[in-house]
Amino acid sequence: MISPPVPSIPPAGSPDALIGDATAEARPTRRRWMPARAAHADVRFAIAGLIALAGLLLTWLLLVGTETGQRLENAALRGAEFRSDADQQAALDRLAQISIAVFAVAVVVCFAVGQLRKRGWLATLVVGVMGGSVLLAELLKDALGRPELVSGPVWLLRNSFPSGSAAIATAVAVGAILVSPDRLRWLVLPFGVAFAAIISEAVQTSGWHRLSDSIGSSCLVIAVAMGGLLILARNGLVQESDRGGVDHRVSGSLSVVAGIALALGTFVLVLIALFPLLMTPIEARRALLQTAFPLIGTGWTIVAIVAVARVIGPFTLGGRSKRPTSRSADLTS
Repeated sequence: MISPPVPSIPPAGSPDALIGDATAEARPTRRRWMPARAAHADVRFAIAGLIALAGLLLTWLLLVGTETGQRLENAALRGAEFRSDADQQAALDRLAQISIAVFAVAVVVCFAVGQLRKRGWLATLVVGVMGGSVLLAELLKDALGRPELVSGPVWLLRNSFPSGSAAIATAVAVGAILVSPDRLRWLVLPFGVAFAAIISEAVQTSGWHRLSDSIGSSCLVIAVAMGGLLILARNGLVQESDRGGVDHRVSGSLSVVAGIALALGTFVLVLIALFPLLMTPIEARRALLQTAFPLIGTGWTIVAIVAVARVIGPFTLGGRSKRPTSRSADLTS
């Protein structure tokens, strides 16, 4: 019986052996325990955070740091005087939902949900994001100041950027989305969006804040949240999820509402630009701007929070990956 040929093994140090060793070293190791999307979550969060910071800076530069921006926003702010008593009272009633007590309860609830899900690091992070962003909004309001580029009464020239009330509402919405289970994000998102959008509109129609204050607050909260998520990702606490994405029907419906609000607000601004006669009485211009800016602020708030849900959609937050044993890793490599 003829025995099967035995494959020859090149002696150590021979050219063939050196070539084989180099090929083995060059072959990449496939790690099935860390999907590619989860491995790049930190990049995704970093880009989103930088975009939010850029939005915060541009909002201040264009609307607060220029004479034209200040005149437009001051006119819109004074336009609240022409709203009926019923409208102003309704706006104040909506703002009554925002208080330190309500915010504290929201923070405690988010922390408890994270703990119940056994995601202690996520619970702590969400508390830090919510409290830190609101505190930072108040600090920035004192630190930034408002350039005196236009004249007016003292109450009109005081700095109100960014809005603390809008920051609280956005922080509650974003915190709830971050800490919610992956499969329930689609349900939490509409409630968070509605709450933040209502407050964003109310702070303007009540005459408390300007458009820049509302936009700046949402950008600030999102930037802080993305910074926190970046820390989670760098520590291996962000993994791939097949249930975290929000249903397109939910996000699409919210996007349609945002688009309508933005389109209506932009249409009013175009009317002001194309038909100067509408601006002849100063009261008419103030009333039109008071109509346009709250719509734009509401639309922007919806877009921003939906964007947060889309950024975190592919991931589950706060949990570590369960690596396979070395034997199973060898079998799957």
